[in-house]
Amino acid sequence: MSLQIDAVRPLKAKAIGRCRNQYAVESDALRHVTVRDATVLPLRRCENSDYEYGCGGVVDADGRYVGLSAGEDRIGGAYPVGPEEKTENKKVVYCGYFNPQWGHFLFESLSRLWFLFEKENTAVDEFIFITDSDMPASVSPGSNHAEVFRLLGIADRIRIVSRPVRFSEVIVPQESFVLTKRINESFSLVFDRIRSEVVSGKESETRLRIFLGRSSFPKARKYEIGIADMENHFRKNGYMVVFPEQILLKDLISLMNRSEEIVTFSGSAAHNLLFAPAGSKVTVIEKFPYVNYFQTAVDISRRLDVAYVDANAFVRPVDVGLGPFIICFNRYFSAYCQCRGLSVPEETAAGRQSEKRLHRFLLIHNREYGSGWRMPGWLGEFDDLMEEAFSDSKACYSEADADNLWFRFRNRFSFYRIVRSIYRFFR
Repeated sequence: MSLQIDAVRPLKAKAIGRCRNQYAVESDALRHVTVRDATVLPLRRCENSDYEYGCGGVVDADGRYVGLSAGEDRIGGAYPVGPEEKTENKKVVYCGYFNPQWGHFLFESLSRLWFLFEKENTAVDEFIFITDSDMPASVSPGSNHAEVFRLLGIADRIRIVSRPVRFSEVIVPQESFVLTKRINESFSLVFDRIRSEVVSGKESETRLRIFLGRSSFPKARKYEIGIADMENHFRKNGYMVVFPEQILLKDLISLMNRSEEIVTFSGSAAHNLLFAPAGSKVTVIEKFPYVNYFQTAVDISRRLDVAYVDANAFVRPVDVGLGPFIICFNRYFSAYCQCRGLSVPEETAAGRQSEKRLHRFLLIHNREYGSGWRMPGWLGEFDDLMEEAFSDSKACYSEADADNLWFRFRNRFSFYRIVRSIYRFFR
């Protein structure tokens, strides 16, 4: 495993190193407990709860909470339930919260499935996930989530509950992954098993260089400004651009297994690297100045030979799950291209094209967040990285500055704002 951070901003390079050091990589055997006549509690929002998602987990026959069922910092604690239905005479495994967001699903929803490789697994009737009462209580047929369970051989034993259910026997495995804290070596077992189901050992000897793209997503095309230009640049340099959502998961895994190098944007697309061979050569194109703790966990668990590239301009704080983001050919990306023997983009970061991207960013940002700056609380730890990125990005725009008053004035009275004001007045 190696890390290359020459093509990221200096303070961010240090932050990536600190993030990697936060994780304790453990090899100790994980624990599990078996609870008889236990009730599985789906997720509920509870007052005065310190957990991000809310209350939920497993309680025993006397109503005592089973601590091992908590999702550290995410889910924990019981809540009152009404009269129970009769106990289902089943032996089940509690798997935690079914998070449909792909990256969170891979890390959190699969974190307890190391138990598949224990001897006791043979007598299990169902694998139980919990969800909110207003969320779908089933896996969408044909989805990548369903494909994961199919490749693991448990598709017909998956069950998602949105109301409390009592079982005669509930096995509660320990989490193999806790964000920013721990990665147990057992975490990789699930992904290794899936790879083994896909990779036959008779793969083509032709080695590929692939780019995991995102421009096929309408939302990505709108909110990740400059994304198609980046994909086209790598395409011109001989990379195969692959859109993970347009191919079957098994085909994506097969492609990654045949690749001599994988390039991807940061975010959920990069989390697919959990299915890549250990030690794969990877480049992660960074869309924002923050450090993605999930991606660091991918690097560690798959022992990746990974390089990070700050190919972005930073104007204002945004929610990582929403954006918008500006992706551009800045000096860090040019340095990366020179180091890797790729053509250096003709378009420089400064210039008319960059100004157009800035204006597009501000239009979207003002629609989503209002005319002022928005600062999600959790971004506080990255203050220095945002300040560094903002100072660095100003050089990209010459006279087109993030606080271009003419542009903000024009946008304030745009057609969109007028329509929205009328709607709010009569609502």
